[in-house]
Parts: sequence; C-alpha cells; structure tokens
Amino acid sequence: MKLPAFIARRYLFARKSRNVINLISWVSMAGIGISSMAFILILSAFNGFEGLVENLYNTFYPDLKIESAEGKVFVWDDSLQNILSSDGRIAAFSQVLEENALLLFKGRQQPVTLKGVDEHYVEVSGIDSAMAYGDTFMLKKNGRFFAVLGSGIDQALETHFKDPSSPLHIFMPRRDKGHGFIPGSDFERASVSVWGAFVIQDEFDNQYAFVPIEVMRRLLRYKREVSSVEVAVRPGLDPEAEAQRLQKKLGPAYRVLSKYRQNAVLYRIMNVERLAVYFILTFVLVIVAFNVTGSLSMVVIDKKKDISILKAMGMPDKGIRNIFLLTGIYQALFSLFSGFSVAALLILAQQHFGLIRIGGSGTFIVEYYPVAMKAVDFLLVGMIVLLIVSLAAWLPARRAARQPKLEALNIR
Repeated sequence: MKLPAFIARRYLFARKSRNVINLISWVSMAGIGISSMAFILILSAFNGFEGLVENLYNTFYPDLKIESAEGKVFVWDDSLQNILSSDGRIAAFSQVLEENALLLFKGRQQPVTLKGVDEHYVEVSGIDSAMAYGDTFMLKKNGRFFAVLGSGIDQALETHFKDPSSPLHIFMPRRDKGHGFIPGSDFERASVSVWGAFVIQDEFDNQYAFVPIEVMRRLLRYKREVSSVEVAVRPGLDPEAEAQRLQKKLGPAYRVLSKYRQNAVLYRIMNVERLAVYFILTFVLVIVAFNVTGSLSMVVIDKKKDISILKAMGMPDKGIRNIFLLTGIYQALFSLFSGFSVAALLILAQQHFGLIRIGGSGTFIVEYYPVAMKAVDFLLVGMIVLLIVSLAAWLPARRAARQPKLEALNIR
C-alpha cells in the first residue's frame, strides 16, 4: 500500500500532459472545498440560531417540571417537600400555580396566563436576567404584592412603572361558576402594583404575567395546591437522566418533565430541520462529486502509459486501482482542509467582528447572525465527503485497473 500511496501523492499536484486535465482537477478540488465550506457555514449558522432559541427557552423553562399525573393541580404536602429538600442533586425548587386571568389597568384590559410563583422562582429560571425594567425580579416587598408582566402585555396595558396610585386589577372566574369572561360578581378580584417587565420573546412576552403565589391561591380559593413544581438540578448534571431518576423516586402519582419533554415540539422541529440541512447539502455534494469522477477519468487516460509500465513491472490490478482511489481521496482531504480552514476563519470573524448583520435593525433580539462551531459537524461533514468521493473515484480507479498491460507501450 505504500507504493500506491506514494504514486497517488505524486499524481495529486504533478503536471499532466494536457493543461485542460490540470484545470479539471483543480476545478474538481475547488468544488469539493467550496461545498464543504458552505456545509460547515450553514451548519454553524443553524447551531447559532439553535443555541439562541435554547437560551431563550431556558430563561423561561426550568430543568425539570413536576406535574400531577391526573388532574390540573395537586397538594403541596410535607412528604413531597422532604423528598425534594433531601435530594442532593437538586439545587432549588419552586411552587407554581398557573391559570388564565384578565388584567385591567385604567380601562385597558388584557387576557393573560397568570403564573403565581414563590420566592425561590429566580433560582430555578433565568427570568431575573430577562428584566427589561425593574431592578430585579421581585413580587413582594415590605408586605406589598407586585406583578411582573411580559413586555407585550405591559405595552398593551400602558402600565406605570411602580405606580402605587394606579393599581393593576386581576380578575379570575370563580371555580364554582361557569359564566362568561366579563368582570362581575362571578369573578374573584385582586389588585397589585406593577414592579417591572421582562423581555424573552413574543411567545412569552405577550402571554405571561407573574404574581406571588399567595395572590393566586386567594384568587382560586386554594390553600396548598400547586399546578407544578419547577426544579433546578445541580450544574453539570444531565436533566434527562435526572428526570428519569426523580420519576422513579416520586412514583406514578407525578409526571416529571425534562426540558426536552416540556418543549418536545420545538426540539423535534429543530432535529427535523437539521436532518433536512444534511440531506440537501449531501445531495449537493453528490452532484459535485461527478466532477471527481470526470477529473480522475481524465487522469487515467493521461497516465495510460504509466499504468502499463507499472503492470509490466508486476504491480497487481489492486495496486493500480488503489493509486487512483487514493488520488481521489487525497484530493478530497486537501479540499476538506482548505474548505474547513476558510469556514473556521469566517465563523471566528463573524463571532468577533459581526461581519453579517441581520436585516431590519432593532426588530430582532440579536444584531448579527449568531454562529457556533461544533467539532461533530466537522467530523460528520468530513466523513460524508470522503464517502461520496470514494464512491465517485471507484469507477475510474476500477477502469484503470482493468487496462491491458502493454496497451500504452506502443503509443508514439
């Protein structure tokens, strides 16, 4: 194998007898290099947006979420509290009570999903880092209750920041009544002041508002009921594995959801999109690989005399075939190295200097296209390219191996 590899390396950059063959070979390698570079750049952009979306969702969703296996709410009892408190793999947990409500502020009204949380909520979510105004995420201070609104809800109601003279009124249907959603005698009411607003993305900003869980329980006439318990696991632990472990610990009365299961549709869509990107770009590489077949076929024709001499010297057909197979693989490796190097430099430049800006400045949560390199992408793209090129090189390599021994020796 050493001799075929040595000859293949010589053929890689050696001048051919006709300039057009050199040109075809370089065009073939350029096509593979540009395709592999584009493959990595597109995947890095996909990784960037995927990471951005995950960060946004991680701001709102906890590592784990405990729900009742049956029913909308369950009682927060001492046994459940003791299990979670004594679990060394759990960093924090928070009681949550969630229900639809109507907010009213100075004649303006807005339906929302109202989320009542306790003082530990900031320990299980990243909501504190998403505050658009308001010093921190705070729902209680000096005996007063406050609300934190999504920025879309805040804009719709035109609330006054920390204005105690203009309370925010909350209306929620009584659980024992079935009338329409109109403020009246069939509704429980509460009033709080607005502490601030958060900005994550429209899905959350236009839907959710937070109040202390005591306010929610008073509105719903509950004592210790919760709709869920949100849990943060210790850093470095896998939420999927912890969800399975905690599910076994709590038993069938509860359902423990990891981040993936809380957003199963989102993750499924991202996985399908990634597979679609791989499929489309692999198809492009297959088309480009036809250039490899053509260029190697031209090299085989150009090296007919060399092939006949090597056969006359005793090289078996397998060795001849390996020469041209390895020539194609070396072309692919050279192209991959070039394409990957340029792609890595462009990704680093985008990360540090923001070369490409997202259109519509000020309408998106980031100013420049987010990109992220992953070693697995380089590995997979490299394997795909080498596999396709190897298959493309097989036909001309086999044709070279079948050439008669002395066919080229009589050429003048």
